[in-house]
Amino acid sequence: MKRFILLIVVLGMHGEVSYCDEMKKIQWYTSEFPPAFIKEGKLKGTGFGTETLSILQAGLPEYTHQRRWASVARIYADMKEGKNLCSHVNVSTPERNKVAIFSNNITTPSLRIIMSQPVYQQYFFNQNSLSLESLLNDTRFRMGIAHERSYGLIVSPIIAKYQTQKNVFIRAGTDLSVGLVKMLDLNRIDYVTEFSWVLNYIKRNSNLENSFQVLKIQEIQDLKDQYMVGGVACTRNAWGKHVIEKIDQASLRDTIQMRTKVEEWLNPEEIPSFRKAWNILIIEPLRKKINQ
Repeated sequence: MKRFILLIVVLGMHGEVSYCDEMKKIQWYTSEFPPAFIKEGKLKGTGFGTETLSILQAGLPEYTHQRRWASVARIYADMKEGKNLCSHVNVSTPERNKVAIFSNNITTPSLRIIMSQPVYQQYFFNQNSLSLESLLNDTRFRMGIAHERSYGLIVSPIIAKYQTQKNVFIRAGTDLSVGLVKMLDLNRIDYVTEFSWVLNYIKRNSNLENSFQVLKIQEIQDLKDQYMVGGVACTRNAWGKHVIEKIDQASLRDTIQMRTKVEEWLNPEEIPSFRKAWNILIIEPLRKKINQ
């Protein structure tokens, strides 16, 4: 009888230890999204998402960390099922907020006009911003867009007004951003709208012949529209709430290191305004959230 009771106690202790181990483990789901997470090629593992996630993990030594690749759909499906997991470089939406809790600890510049140098030098020299609508309305200039891509709440409606015009080329396929930049490099189109940091990834990963001019879109005025804010999403439950609190603290403590990793993918002229935006959109909200 004593042996039986001892066995029950040992099994109970083992179950308790296993439960505690699970509570102290973070399963990180990451989606392929260059240059945040680069899964293949010569730049594999160098993305700013991978680098900032490593900084976060080092700042959470009380947890064991595991990483796996997963689609965005899989990430939020598993969260909906209540599985304990987190994912870095995610943008909060009303739908995602139903199943996830967020720590907004990273930001990147929003869309830019990427223009071929010959067109810029001849028609727009010394300008650092242009009206996208005015460009589209001028049939001398050919724009390239990706089939069925969302360009956000401000840019998408502008494009929708003009996308049936002859000066708008719609590219379909799987290499949409890369394909359009290569068309721009070959002077088959005159400009595209893309993130500067995505352009820099394509330039580093491809053999392009020419340089491009990066211009702000005049229709994007407010600071919150000029930058995309995102960060870590964890399952919306008691475990996720506790983990997010720890991630908030680690993010604030190591925020300059994280910012530096994003800056490695930006153009030098973008960095001063980017740092100001980081203070306003990341550091100040994190401080306020932690001190509540």
